[in-house]
Amino acid sequence: MITREELRRFNWPVFVAALMLVAVGLVFIWSASFRSEAEGAGRYYNYPLKQLLWAGVGLGAFAATLLVDYRRLRTHAYTFYFVLLALLVLVLITGRVRGVTGWFRLGPVKMQPSEFMKIAYVLVLARCLMYSDRHRRIRGLVVPFLVALVPMALILKQPDLGTALVFLPVLFVVLAVAGARRRHLVAIAALGLASLPVFWQTGLINDYQKARVLGFIHRNNPERVRALSQSLGVRFDTYQQAQSVLTIGSGRIIGKGLGRGTQTRYEFLPEDHTDFIFSVIGEESGLAGTTLVIILYLTIGLAGLGVARRAREPFGRLVVIGMVALIEAQALINLAVAEGFMPVTGLTLPFVSYGGSSLLVSFIAVGLIINVGMRPEAVIAEGDDFEFDD
Repeated sequence: MITREELRRFNWPVFVAALMLVAVGLVFIWSASFRSEAEGAGRYYNYPLKQLLWAGVGLGAFAATLLVDYRRLRTHAYTFYFVLLALLVLVLITGRVRGVTGWFRLGPVKMQPSEFMKIAYVLVLARCLMYSDRHRRIRGLVVPFLVALVPMALILKQPDLGTALVFLPVLFVVLAVAGARRRHLVAIAALGLASLPVFWQTGLINDYQKARVLGFIHRNNPERVRALSQSLGVRFDTYQQAQSVLTIGSGRIIGKGLGRGTQTRYEFLPEDHTDFIFSVIGEESGLAGTTLVIILYLTIGLAGLGVARRAREPFGRLVVIGMVALIEAQALINLAVAEGFMPVTGLTLPFVSYGGSSLLVSFIAVGLIINVGMRPEAVIAEGDDFEFDD
């Protein structure tokens, strides 16, 4: 049960910012569906209603997350992690929805294990690092990196490059806050970048993902794109991202108005209700709407960091840092793709994009941030402030 004292520590900025993002998402998912209804096709009619139902489920999961003292999760962190690993293996064997691996169909509901692995992954990282100082030595970084790389490899095999990419920034942020030496992290990052050609030549990165990267690099050279497409035997499609950039720019300062976006209404922009919902926001509400969305994510990030700074228990502090890094990294990657600064990755915008698993996991992440903030003084640990050692 939640005590009255704990309720007084409820972090309203984080909660209200999350709810506002959900509201923004519902409005623009409806708007992205509107043109099909208006033209009589009705193909996207259920998207806003389904997202509203998932928002209700997410709020229920959020409330349930608050009821459980987060410290109990320390005991079960490894169990959650290995169960999700098993599901990631199983989904590669049996989980196929509309020809795409990555989902289980449970009756009318699709469940994406990779989304829930994000939560288990942060919990295990916090559990590994909370009291030990082994990660201050280079050998002590082996276990945290294995915790990240194993699920990343399984998710890449689905293939889901976008979700896999989120794991690395979360890992580096949590390690830095936990006290890992900066020079070790920089050296590992440099080694990873130097190893990219090796990964490129292996089967871990498949041809369609290579096509996205090469298409992005040569997006202003159609002849080169065609030549590379022929050599790889994979179609390079730069159309989607080009339309996304055009869609955002066409909104200018205040946008074209809700339901009046021509790029959206006439279906020039694929996946506008999911991965590219930010483009719809840019077209129909302009710079004003996109700025509001960015401010809401900054609110969650800054308020979450405040919760972590006030936390006195190391597991809770690292959980908050991990959840904040998870939300912010995913949002940043999605915005970078929509704006044309990164290759297309297929990653949703937290709280805003259409998708039940993504929305549910986002609510759980925010619930854990607020949960720790409600119970900050239970265990006193040394070192209140974040320290980054050289």
